Amino acid sequence: MSLKSISLSCVCALALSGSAWAHHSPANYDVGKVIQVTGTVTEYHFSNPHSWIYMTSIGEDGEPQAWSLESGSTGQLVRHGWDIDSLKPGDQISVYIKPLRSGAYGGLLGVIVRSDGTNLCDLEGAPWPQLGTVALACKASQALRRIALYGINSSEVPCT
Repeated sequence: MSLKSISLSCVCALALSGSAWAHHSPANYDVGKVIQVTGTVTEYHFSNPHSWIYMTSIGEDGEPQAWSLESGSTGQLVRHGWDIDSLKPGDQISVYIKPLRSGAYGGLLGVIVRSDGTNLCDLEGAPWPQLGTVALACKASQALRRIALYGINSSEVPCT
């Protein structure tokens, strides 16, 4: 392979890597802030490359707010215990999200608390130190799920 071919390959790889980083960057979210929104699921799209939850809440002014919440891929969510039936329209939920910087009703999903008190977690999109014990509970339930699925002891369970 010639030096020219190698150089061209490197330039192409670098050019394409910027697009991948931009796609996976959480720059459109205020990653330093976490808010809680309570409302009703209107749609749930368990899909790739990102799953989406649409919900309606009631604002402080008494008016409905339609929220769009971005979540992970189906593979990522399955590893956290989600499936296609995890949510359905009409479910009452409370969510912890990193809101959109624009102020629009949307955000990056972190944790869903269902009406029965159980959690659905997706803490991989950005750091979540603001959630404290909620995040720890999610990590613990993820570790227990891996133990149950793979039959390994807790010292071998990678918590991500």
